[in-house]
Amino acid sequence: MDRNKILKFALFIFLLLLFCQLFRIFMVKIVFFSFGFSFFNEQLAISLAIITLTFLIFLISKNENISLSLKPDFSKNSKNFYILFTLFTIIIFITTPFITNSVNFGSIFILIGGTLLFPIFEEILFRGYIWNKLEKEGFNKISIFIFTILLFGFWHLGYIDSIMLRVPLNNLPFIIEMKVVTGFLIGVMVGLAKYKTDNIYLGLLIHILINIFGR
Repeated sequence: MDRNKILKFALFIFLLLLFCQLFRIFMVKIVFFSFGFSFFNEQLAISLAIITLTFLIFLISKNENISLSLKPDFSKNSKNFYILFTLFTIIIFITTPFITNSVNFGSIFILIGGTLLFPIFEEILFRGYIWNKLEKEGFNKISIFIFTILLFGFWHLGYIDSIMLRVPLNNLPFIIEMKVVTGFLIGVMVGLAKYKTDNIYLGLLIHILINIFGR
């Protein structure tokens, strides 16, 4: 593949991810300015940003005729396995507020944002749009698998603004480092799911469960 084309494509991905993070930060600042600072308001702003960005990725992929690989192919994958794993994920999600004794509107809203909206957006963006765009451009699956792992790990550096609200500054470097490492590990797991199944559905369920148990 032409070197200039690779650099141009890499720049496009960088600008897309930068826009997503800046838009999220912008929404948080707008909500804080309008309603004041609180962790609930932060989650509200992030949720609005994530929903908007997810819709944007859908529009971009449709315009570029790039599949997001949302649906499992039951001719290649076990339908019963998907049904059971989906039910298991739903049960875990529903019972989490009761297990953690957090049955109130604020906690449930934050749970939905952190364990549903974020995984849906990130899987559609990384293992859906970016992965399939790379395939369309002629990259092989192993290269895409490795690239998306690295990309997903470093993507978590963009959440530094949110992390700074929650941890002391002297702990910030360690927390950021752990976020990046965790991003790499999650990228490996969900990337393997996409690599093996050619869809993001299984990886999405795994991502949701990781976020639930990581709370």
